[in-house]
Amino acid sequence: MTTYISDPTYTPNQNENDGQKHGLIIALIAIQLFSVVATLVVYVLIITKNRSRFGNFTIDNTTSKSGYTAKVAPPSTTFISKSNQIKLDYSQGNYDKADSAATQLLAFAKTDDERAIAYYWQGLTSYSLKKYNDSEIYLNQALALNPKYAAPYVTLGSISQLRQDGQKMLEYSTKCISIDPKYAWCHNNLGIGYMMTNQKEKGIEEFREAVKLDPTQYVFNENLKRALSQ
Repeated sequence: MTTYISDPTYTPNQNENDGQKHGLIIALIAIQLFSVVATLVVYVLIITKNRSRFGNFTIDNTTSKSGYTAKVAPPSTTFISKSNQIKLDYSQGNYDKADSAATQLLAFAKTDDERAIAYYWQGLTSYSLKKYNDSEIYLNQALALNPKYAAPYVTLGSISQLRQDGQKMLEYSTKCISIDPKYAWCHNNLGIGYMMTNQKEKGIEEFREAVKLDPTQYVFNENLKRALSQ
């Protein structure tokens, strides 16, 4: 049975690399960019939501508990600093250290969107430590706080693949794409979901879309190659 890759932390080993000597560097950069973009998207959504509701708004250090204010609390420098440290530790493979820091990050979160980011990091680090049940709990907590957060669906999809649950993989990946159609990992995982449910042509189509969105990503090219050879 052909195995496909859904793990967003995956990097090829020497034998798998097929001449792509910079695969590890690319993967680490991708993780960093993915984390930064995810964080930026959260805050853009906050600003956009408040602008559409109230028109002009002012960024201030206070926010109304009732929600009937256009003032949005900016992320604290401490939260940003600790988030960046987690990204660095994680990119270097220091998962235990990143996991501990992710747990502490929650104490510095002031808004639901910041709490969602903290829970996402807890979910991702738990996944990398193979604590899949814990990871699933944290990722769902992130989504409960921010239903428009695409990143948790990628890791939830990876957990579904490990459990050989193709229908769940399809469900998570479809939801991920509905939130962010240009997120290549969503298409990659949808492709895996289709392959797991014996829908080869649809799977190949999604792998091609993932490669189109991110041509340098080893995982997407490898999954497409495996699907075409099946």
